[in-house]
Amino acid sequence: MDITFEPVTKKTIETYIAVGKCSYIEHYLHLWKNEDPTPFFEENLDREVIENTLQDPNQKLFMINTKTAPVGILHLTLDEEKGNFLSPKNVLLNKIYLLKAHSGKGIGKKSIDFVQEFAKDAMKKVIWLYTMKKGKALDFYLNHGFTIVKETELWLPNAKDAERPMWILSREV
Repeated sequence: MDITFEPVTKKTIETYIAVGKCSYIEHYLHLWKNEDPTPFFEENLDREVIENTLQDPNQKLFMINTKTAPVGILHLTLDEEKGNFLSPKNVLLNKIYLLKAHSGKGIGKKSIDFVQEFAKDAMKKVIWLYTMKKGKALDFYLNHGFTIVKETELWLPNAKDAERPMWILSREV
């Protein structure tokens, strides 16, 4: 499958938000009380938030596309500070969200490969991310060379208490 990673622009913000919300709903509603992800959407997939993100040179947003349609979103942050366990030359992998119909087709692996090449080209040393302790994402990342660094939790309001536990994972570039 031919996959491209297209930088988000002002013209593609609405598509980024729509694909992001749809994929999030398909995979993560179980995290929220009353299956209401509004706190997450307000923090991450709001037009004003995305416009501000595009103004920050350390934030990189991408549409993940097939030849015919967008199938996911990708969000990276360069040199994000996190305690004392990361070098300053890092890439935070904020999001890889794929529409459910496109999951399990190798697009996630291609996305990790893209992030690896992006980080290498940007002369970064570490890629890191947050993932839920439960679910398929943890196994996916562990199978792609990430290791568990430390424990944390989902801090947004209205997340179910049982779903808050998370891991921070990392891998060298």
